Amino acid sequence: EASLKVTPWLELAPFTPADKNLLFSRTGAFGGHREPDFFANFKLTGQFSNNTTKPVHFGTIAHETWLVLMAMRLLKAGDVGARMIYYRSSLEHEEFTGGSGHHFQVREFTQNAYKLTKEEGPSLLSLVALLRAGRTNGVLRSLDVGLSRFNQSYSRQSGEDRIIDLTIALESSLLADIREELKYRLALRGASLLRAEREPQEA
Repeated sequence: EASLKVTPWLELAPFTPADKNLLFSRTGAFGGHREPDFFANFKLTGQFSNNTTKPVHFGTIAHETWLVLMAMRLLKAGDVGARMIYYRSSLEHEEFTGGSGHHFQVREFTQNAYKLTKEEGPSLLSLVALLRAGRTNGVLRSLDVGLSRFNQSYSRQSGEDRIIDLTIALESSLLADIREELKYRLALRGASLLRAEREPQEA
């Protein structure tokens, strides 16, 4: 029920009924894209410059949004995503003058509510930092397919499609740097990953 500064430029804050009334009354042009937002409990909020030579421009905000949502999804289960990034020209300008569709879509926010506790805040911030470092030094490049499929599963309507996405995500993550002995390596790494849940021989 409180706000959390998740990056230098973005804050995770409650998305109140008053916020929704204000947003939806002033974004009629985006009506077909915002249905899930009616049920959202949180929003990411921040400011950016239209000048791309400034440190914080729209590209910065889009990237930071990716970092936060990816970290939230990796931290724990639950429906978390961003269907749109809404913006207005200034804090004084009442109308929301633009919106940008975002690839972090979610089916809806009514099936599996995402609950972030105060105690989980530090873990979330650590994940954001790790993802930022991984994107900067290129370490995450080998996980692009896995992360893409993992994210895609959130927007899938059918359970079968979600299982396929998540299976591909698991397989490509465990075998990111491997080109031979795939079956053996998948079994070996999968057993290691699950060792806290079941005996390696069983896995």
